Parts: sequence; structure tokens; C-alpha cells
Amino acid sequence: GNLKSLVFLNVRDNQLDMLPPHIGNLNMLRELILDQNPLLAPPQEIVSGGTDAILEYLRRFSEADKTGTLKLIGLNLTSLPREIPFLTGVTELMLTNNSITELPLEIGSLTSLKRLRLDKNKLQAIPHTLADCMELEELML
Repeated sequence: GNLKSLVFLNVRDNQLDMLPPHIGNLNMLRELILDQNPLLAPPQEIVSGGTDAILEYLRRFSEADKTGTLKLIGLNLTSLPREIPFLTGVTELMLTNNSITELPLEIGSLTSLKRLRLDKNKLQAIPHTLADCMELEELML
């Protein structure tokens, strides 16, 4: 972003349901106030970790746009983040060592996905839409 000197961002008491990934690129940002927003993304597991955790999470999504790889390893996620089905250019999705119990049907929208790592989670079922990931070469459960 162009706000390279921004150190404090208060978006309290708005109607934000998602934070844009480019906020993660604000390297000088030290305090982010999100109270009283109906946030769905980042997930609560990340938000409860504070500003640094939120920025790191958003940074990973921003990097995924450039590299095609999204690494969300060991973040105690209980569900697939809502942003993921919109990342149609992602070729590698690493969600190892979380507490994810199910995948949404929208996982099938990741038609460029080649590698999907979901080992060390708590999956109870795999949706049939995973078959729509026609480029998938490697699946670790």
C-alpha cells in the first residue's frame, strides 16, 4: 500500500466483515483496532492473537497473490478461512497442523490448485467438490 508510514489504524464500530490482505503490507503498523465489527475474515482465532497475528495472516494472503502458495500452518484454525475460495490462482495450499473439521463445498473453486496439505487436522469428511480441482496432483490428509 501507499500508507508506508501508518502506525495506528482504528476502524472500530463499522460494518467491516473482511480486512483486505494489503493491510498486511503496512510494515510500520503497530496497532490495529477492530472492535465492534462483524468480522468474518480474518477468523476469530487470528483476531484474538492481536495486531501482529492479524498482520502476519494478511501478509500471507498478500504473498499468495504473488507466489501462488498460501501457508497457514499451525494457526489453530477450526475452519477453512472464508477468503480461500476466492484465491483462484493459488496452486499450493498448506493448512497442516490446525483443527479444521470440514471443508466447504467452495473448495472446488480452486481450479488451479496442485498441492493441498491438510494433514494433522480434524477432518470428518471430504466434500465431493474437491473433484473439481482438476489440477490437483498432491493431497495430504
